[in-house]
Parts: sequence; C-alpha cells; structure tokens
Amino acid sequence: MLTYERMRKYEGAWLLERWNLFPECVVFECRGEEALTQALQILHRELPLAETGEKEIFSVGEDEERILREIFGSEKNLPMSKGVIRGGRVQITEGPLRGREQMIRKVDRHKRLAFLKMENAGNEICLKAGLEITEKTA
Repeated sequence: MLTYERMRKYEGAWLLERWNLFPECVVFECRGEEALTQALQILHRELPLAETGEKEIFSVGEDEERILREIFGSEKNLPMSKGVIRGGRVQITEGPLRGREQMIRKVDRHKRLAFLKMENAGNEICLKAGLEITEKTA
C-alpha cells in the first residue's frame, strides 16, 4: 500500500498523519504479465468483487516506476516536503519533491497539500503529497 504524509489540525494542534494514496485502488508490484494475471486471478477468487463496478487496469512504465521508487523510498511512504513560493512559483527546499517542482499542478496551503500529475501512456495519474509552505513572497 502506498501512503503519503500530511498535516491535519486537531483541537488547535497540527499532527502528522499517514493516508492511503489510492484509497479505491489495489496496487500490485510484479514483473511481467504472467505474474499480474496470477495475482488478479487470486484476487478475484478471494475478494467478492462486484461485476458491475468500473475496473481499469494499467501498468506503470519504467520512467514512472523510477520516479515513484525515488520519491516513495523503500517504505512506500511519501514524506512531507517543505517549500516556499517566490514570484508565484513553488520552490521545494526539502523533502522528496525537491527538484520535482514541475510535477506540482496545484498547492492547497490551507490543507498543506500538493497535487501532483504524472503522465503514463496517455493517462494522467494524480497524486497527493504533503507540502508545507513556510514563506510566500511576491
């Protein structure tokens, strides 16, 4: 399961939490189509899946896999990043998003979240990441 860290405010205090990155998805890590087919057969037998539900299966390319492994690390968790906004542009000062500012499509400073976009064979993958903006200048 891939997770990301984010800050939430409870009773006036900010707390660090881990959230499921894809709450409505099942993520498999396997090599080759045969391994994926076996995993899907086991999943279909073990879980009561509704036949009417929308299902979409897609694989992650080598470039996307490399990026995901770099930012998630071995723990499969995306830690919080910190950054500043200078002249309307986001600059990440620390964390896994440093040097990957081009992936950021939107920043919610109130919720301390960044919305990231990755391209995968014509499909857009939207990710959330914790981002604390410490300074904003014109």
